[in-house]
Amino acid sequence: MRIQHDVFQTPNHVTPTIEPQPTPDVYKKVIASKTMPMWRVQTEGYTEGNDQLIGLVSRDAGFLDSPDTEWISSGVNSKNPEAVAIGRHGNFFLWGFAASPTFLTEEAKLVFVNAVHYIKRFDHQAPIARKRQGTSLRSSVMFAIDSISDEGYGRRLQAHNRFVAADARRNDKVRARIAAGEKVSKFERQMLDRAAPKPPGRFQYVRRYFTDEQWQKVADDRDAIRADLLAKLPFLRPQGWYEMVVDEDLVKLGVGNNDIAMLDKAIKTWAAGDNEQVMRELLMRYTDQSFATVGEWRNWLASNRARLFYTEAGGFKWLVNTLGDATAATGDRHTAKRPAIGAAVEKLAGPSQLAAVAPMAVPTAQNPVAARLRIEAQADGSHAVVVDVTIFAGWHAYDALPAGSPYTAMVPTLVLPKGMQRVGEWTRPSGDAYHADPNVTVYEGKLSFRCTVRGGTAKDLQKVVCELGFQVCDESMCQAPTTIELTPVPEKLKSTFSISR
Repeated sequence: MRIQHDVFQTPNHVTPTIEPQPTPDVYKKVIASKTMPMWRVQTEGYTEGNDQLIGLVSRDAGFLDSPDTEWISSGVNSKNPEAVAIGRHGNFFLWGFAASPTFLTEEAKLVFVNAVHYIKRFDHQAPIARKRQGTSLRSSVMFAIDSISDEGYGRRLQAHNRFVAADARRNDKVRARIAAGEKVSKFERQMLDRAAPKPPGRFQYVRRYFTDEQWQKVADDRDAIRADLLAKLPFLRPQGWYEMVVDEDLVKLGVGNNDIAMLDKAIKTWAAGDNEQVMRELLMRYTDQSFATVGEWRNWLASNRARLFYTEAGGFKWLVNTLGDATAATGDRHTAKRPAIGAAVEKLAGPSQLAAVAPMAVPTAQNPVAARLRIEAQADGSHAVVVDVTIFAGWHAYDALPAGSPYTAMVPTLVLPKGMQRVGEWTRPSGDAYHADPNVTVYEGKLSFRCTVRGGTAKDLQKVVCELGFQVCDESMCQAPTTIELTPVPEKLKSTFSISR
């Protein structure tokens, strides 16, 4: 929760009352402790009486694709820790807690008033990109690929079993309360009648990306399935309700739709007199423009290149950031600067309130580790330094290694400006047992390292550097040990998460 955001500061200054609460299941993949600090928003939640509604969150997938979005707080939910319970998209404010003001805490009432005051600044600033319901993202394909590995499928089953067990425990408590003559909510009674979900099949998630004919060719061959989907990944586009298909026009062009070079090559091919109609349709398909001549397309791209950003949640489109400039990307992903508000509004909010989020780079088979550095304000005036890491499916980095091991563990090292100091040690995520060596633990998928720093100014915080050393291997090869240098970007300052109960 970004407690330094204006919704906690003006016109009413609110210092949220933080209480330790049991860590929700969806947070346990990033938080190892049994409890975590939370802020109570409602005096009664949907399981606590008076038939409160369950509330809503926006999934995090693609929410920050657009430069005019802000993540302010998550909440207890069934999606993930990054889901948006309080946030902004253009001139829409997202308040996911369903209780009427009667059942909001006194602090939450003030924050709600502040939210109304805050969103007035964005009057008539319609969203640049509109999140399209039913659009699948490439991250869902990566999830599916991970799910067919032994480790990934094991995680899916463990998550399923935890959900079923938690559901059963809750229902047992509700039945005991009913037997004791206590009042239970309508929601709790409805949950009693819900059948337990079936465990996921190993190929349940990947099967949707193959036609019957294609599936016959790969059958249950995990290596063939993985290779097929990775080859398709740059050329996928949405079609229908949460479906994706390979864009054969892109395959022939040889450039993925999330690479800005696709626009250049389509214009160049058209200008050379090759496949003019196909190139125009490609350009229209992946932008919101509809120029008739190649010269108009060339001029549009030249004029807007620095402000283009790519959004999957907004329909796999290259759109123009009308609020600021973008920066060119490195590698296979275009990364835009993320100003939360335009220059005209910056004078109102102040630079410290900008939520300019640089999205996580996408790891690839060639570069299996993507990482970023975040700075989070904490309630006691200190700051958390957070290193987010994503490891490409099928690869692993090393956590704990025995003495004399030839491998290199993943270790973050801080380089701090004068006047700042680290407090305590790094909090490292728990690694998984390595099947090939019981003395080794490894990292896979998404993980985060955290430590606390004190001192320094706001400018000093932007000078923090983290050197992340690691080595990654898959089942057949290892890359050489390497170190990457990470610097922070202005981002959502999180210290706690909202709770809806």
